[in-house]
Order: sequence, then C-alpha cells, then structure tokens
Amino acid sequence: MAAVSNPPNLKTPVRPLQRGPLAMQIEKQIAQRSALFSDPLLDLKTVSTALGGASYSRLRALIKSGKLKVFRIGRGHMKVRQSVLSALLAEGDQQQGVKP
Repeated sequence: MAAVSNPPNLKTPVRPLQRGPLAMQIEKQIAQRSALFSDPLLDLKTVSTALGGASYSRLRALIKSGKLKVFRIGRGHMKVRQSVLSALLAEGDQQQGVKP
C-alpha cells in the first residue's frame, strides 16, 4: 500500500502536450456541438405564439419558402432552433423599420 500512495520521483522531464491535426479537429467538433446544445429547440406552438399567434398554415408557408428552418423529430414533429426564430423576428423588425 505504501508504494501506491507515494509514487517515486521521476527524473525525466515532462514534455509539453503536442496537439496534432486530429486533436484540433476533435476540439473544433466539441465546440460546435456545445454551441448546438446551448441553442434550445422550440415546438411550433411556441413559435406561433412568438410570431403573434400565426396560424399553422402561415407557419407551413414560412417553412416551405425556407424562411423558417425546422428539424423533423420522431413521427414528423417539427422543432425550430431559438436562434433561427430570433433571426426571423429581427428580419421582420428591420423590414418594418423598428429599432432594437
């Protein structure tokens, strides 16, 4: 037990950690994934409320035109990232001339 709790002193110098291209790529992917998970997914009911009570047919028109990007989850359930909704709201404010 004494040998485990008191490790011997190493006389060899410890080299600094070298990061290769694979390590850099992994770190970049981890950063991208953490950014995705920090952006919550919203259901269409919440999106409709945020857009002032927009109807489902209006939401479908926005989705079809490409102005509102959605993710299909499960059996066709659609979710919208909060950042996408914020960008759509900001775009509408700019068209109406509302200052943030």
